[in-house]
Amino acid sequence: MTERVVIALSGGADSTLAASLLLSRGYSVFGLHLLLTHSTESQHQAALAGDIARQLGIEFAVVDAVDIFSSRVVAPFCHEYASGRTPNPCVVCNRDIKFGYLLRMALERGADKLATGHYARITAHEGAHVLQCAADRQADQSYFLYAIDAASLSRLVMPLGAVSRGRVRSLASNRGLARGKSSQDICFLGDQDLH
Repeated sequence: MTERVVIALSGGADSTLAASLLLSRGYSVFGLHLLLTHSTESQHQAALAGDIARQLGIEFAVVDAVDIFSSRVVAPFCHEYASGRTPNPCVVCNRDIKFGYLLRMALERGADKLATGHYARITAHEGAHVLQCAADRQADQSYFLYAIDAASLSRLVMPLGAVSRGRVRSLASNRGLARGKSSQDICFLGDQDLH
């Protein structure tokens, strides 16, 4: 039986190639896009993710996570920052939203696994799933995925973890998938300056 994988399809280059790699490996792939704000840019990214899903020939849906993202990520970040601390909202977002809420949405849609375009690896070690650095240390994103629990790790696939960022760009271009930008830290700030 073919394993069903939901890919967190952002509309960016990394998740696009991750979806393509999963298809080439024989997975049944379904794309989900997390809508985190109602901004014009967010709507554009959702539309771009939908276009990519159609190009890849996969099912696709948008999950409205604006309220949960605002309450669990944005509001606590603003509170901590206003208190003179420097929080990392990406750690909270990855734990609670991408690998918490989105994972639940994927499983509810009958997925066996959730995949993302993150540069990190998940390996088995003494019967447990362990998060490891990406093969490309310059692109590694494991440092803000450390808070993901072991049960969630067992359900995750990160196809880019063993590939260099340069190779990702090359593969995406060769497959006609070179579109969208790479993800950024503190995505909800856009071009705003914190000062």
